[in-house]
Amino acid sequence: MKRYYNCADFLEISLDVIEQVSQDEDNSYQIICESLGERLKWDYAEVWLRDALNPQLVQSDICYTTDQLTSDFSKVRKHSIFHYDQGLPGLSWRTKEPVWITNLTTEKRFLRQKEAKKAGLKTCLIVPVIAEDYVDGVIMFFSKKSLEENKHIIKLMSLLSSRLGLNIIKNQLSNMLINYEKEADKNIELISKIFSLRDPYTISHEKFVRNLVTDIGQRLNFTHEEIQDLNYAAALHDIGKISIPMEILSKPARLSHEEFQLIKTHVIAGYELIQDLSFSDNVKRMVLEHHEKLDGSGYPFGKIKDEIYLGSQVLAISDIASAMLENRPYRAAHKKLAVIDELNRLANGKFDSKLIELAIEVLAKYDDDYFTSSHGSFMVKN
Repeated sequence: MKRYYNCADFLEISLDVIEQVSQDEDNSYQIICESLGERLKWDYAEVWLRDALNPQLVQSDICYTTDQLTSDFSKVRKHSIFHYDQGLPGLSWRTKEPVWITNLTTEKRFLRQKEAKKAGLKTCLIVPVIAEDYVDGVIMFFSKKSLEENKHIIKLMSLLSSRLGLNIIKNQLSNMLINYEKEADKNIELISKIFSLRDPYTISHEKFVRNLVTDIGQRLNFTHEEIQDLNYAAALHDIGKISIPMEILSKPARLSHEEFQLIKTHVIAGYELIQDLSFSDNVKRMVLEHHEKLDGSGYPFGKIKDEIYLGSQVLAISDIASAMLENRPYRAAHKKLAVIDELNRLANGKFDSKLIELAIEVLAKYDDDYFTSSHGSFMVKN
């Protein structure tokens, strides 16, 4: 295995495996085992899946082997079921974080030391796959080399396990919607479900964005249906961030270039999460386009001018204003005048000047004194 991985390596591998998983969601675990086994030179990998009926992890037949010794090791079933905090799979279930074991021969929780020694396995990385607060499975990677803990590999594993969790949540939501007959009920239930996955900061951010897009939409004489779509898009626009590790989302410092590139993948992830659900095409388009800019400097596609839906521009401006007015892990909230100055700057080619003008009119309803919550919550000035 390559001893050190820099951020660029981490980004390249992450995006490549994410693409593979997106193309074949049903075989996500096998793809991650094989792809990371090959790319990162692991010698063996296996998967433990949560029992659908009982609170336990069961060793599956999903594995990655590189020779006869690891193939023989894959057949060992010394203890094929683990409960919470039992054995290495259960330990990762409890921590809900990757666990790196540099020396398996001294790890008391590992019950297959004799068999691992015969196969030549020395180092292990255990990765939990989490959907909401629920552990769906645990992936264990093994190496025949004694490897010191590598933070870049752990970040990569966290990202990819989050991606698997995203696919699981997507399937859960799709199944949930089958039981609803009324369109409005489907959407309300879905949004409530999504809110349950988010922290208080995200919920308050989405509420503020919904207020802004509604006010701007009314000033644009949008129809009731168009404003409803804006509201749904505002509630859903960051849902793709459930595919990003929390350590990156909550980092108390500015993101590196590579970390920001990973954050940008939340747009595609969010679109994929809702693309088969019962929202209008405009809602899905706004979720996909809410980081695009008129001059082509946005993402994910670098669209320009009329290629960007008007509602997407409204959502983008509201998202920026809301984010600036809220506390972030790495900075305090901006004052309203600073936000207005930034919006005026963005009117110079990034966004439509009329929309910026309307957004500033809306912000005039709010007073700096009301932006006091650590989560960016607000009140409208009467």
